[in-house]
Order: sequence, then C-alpha cells, then structure tokens
Amino acid sequence: MNQATHLRISGKKPRTSRILQMGAVAAVAAAAGCGTTTTTVTTPPTTQTATTTETATATEPATSPTAGAATPTAGTGTPTPTGTAPGSPGGSAATFGDGTYTVGQTVKPGTYRAAGPGSLCYWERLKGFSGELDDVIANNTSGDPSVVTIAPTDKGFRTSGCGTWTSDLSQITKSKTSFGPGTYIVNTDIAPGTYSAPGGDTCYWARLSGFGGSFDEVIANDYATGSVRVTIAPGDKGFESSGCGTFTKG
Repeated sequence: MNQATHLRISGKKPRTSRILQMGAVAAVAAAAGCGTTTTTVTTPPTTQTATTTETATATEPATSPTAGAATPTAGTGTPTPTGTAPGSPGGSAATFGDGTYTVGQTVKPGTYRAAGPGSLCYWERLKGFSGELDDVIANNTSGDPSVVTIAPTDKGFRTSGCGTWTSDLSQITKSKTSFGPGTYIVNTDIAPGTYSAPGGDTCYWARLSGFGGSFDEVIANDYATGSVRVTIAPGDKGFESSGCGTFTKG
C-alpha cells in the first residue's frame, strides 16, 4: 500500500490547522520520493502572514479538524520502544521507531527528535485510539529533522517513516549559524540572531515556543515567496522551515 494513503495532509503552512488534509497528499510524497505526495508544495490559504518580515503573525486556525480528512488507522498491538526510558538509572536515551504507542506505558512523555530519514515522516499525538480524526491532537509530515513533545495527558503517539526517535536532544547541526530545512532547537542546534535564506515558491518558516505541533506554540510564521530574513529570539524554543534553502546568520 502506498505510504501516503493513511495521511491527513493539511495547509499547515501557514498553520490554518495542524490536522493534515488529504487534499495535499498528492504534493507530499512526490518531493519525498515515496509515493505521489509532498508537504512543501501545499498551496497557502488566502490569508497569509506578512511576507519576508521578522515579526510575521501566525494565522488563526480552525477550531476543529477539517471535515472530510482521512481518518487514521489506530494501529494494532503496542510496539515496545528500545533503549532506556528518560530518567532511568544510567541516563541512556529512549529510542523507538514506527508504530502506535500508549503514552506512559510503551513510550514516556517528553521531547523526542528524529534526525530526518529523507523520506515521508508522519507523526500524530492522540487522545484516543478510535482511529477517528477527533482523536488526533496534532500531527505533522516532514522529510527533514523533526522534534515533537509528547504530553503526559496524551493517550497515544503514532509514527510512520520517521526512522528512530530519540530523547537525546544534543546538537545535530554542524554549525549553529547555518542550517537547512527541518525543525531545530534554539540555543542547542542553532543560535539566536537574524538569518537570511534564498527562499522560494514553497518557503515556509515558523518561530516556535514548543514542539507539541499546536497552533498556540507558533510565535510567528510566514509563507514567503522570494528571499527571507527573520530574527530568531533567544527565548524561542524552536525554529522550523521548509522550502527556503539554507538559513545563514548575518
């Protein structure tokens, strides 16, 4: 079965809803090389935030998931994460791969990252296992480095195509002042400051106050065409981009 058939793809850019709609499935896998779809070519909504500015304001999303989106498949069984749970004696990082997990049992709450498998990575935080759209708290699709925070109140977490998730949040960038697409941790992977990128027709960026995937954690964002310049504040938790090229400080 094509990997993209179970995804709910949305106009995540600029965050009209974190629940992904099937209307953009055809775009997601084409760029990812694993089907017929890609996230970075999703057509932005008619209301955008200010382009190529440092203080773009995020657009308010719908209060409920978009009707007509495909419903998730609630996964069978409970895969067991490998490694040691965060906070366990010895301090080993917790790691886990594809599957549907029960929070507090087969996966611990906390922040995890996947280094970027280069294929279509999909994840969703769940408040139930009915397989219905209403049980999806937040979700995302990316082929680049990803970071997600699983809350203690979440019931489950489902992931597909992301490779290995780990609680090891140490630096993954070669330079803190130059980085490509993906989600990065400010003050760990990248330094605060003002950055420029060449941009493009599908360029999206967002300054983040957290990694739960919710609209409330978007400080500012933009779906820009042309060159981009943005200031990442020292108090930002994360920065996400796709389709913008390489960001360079200065």
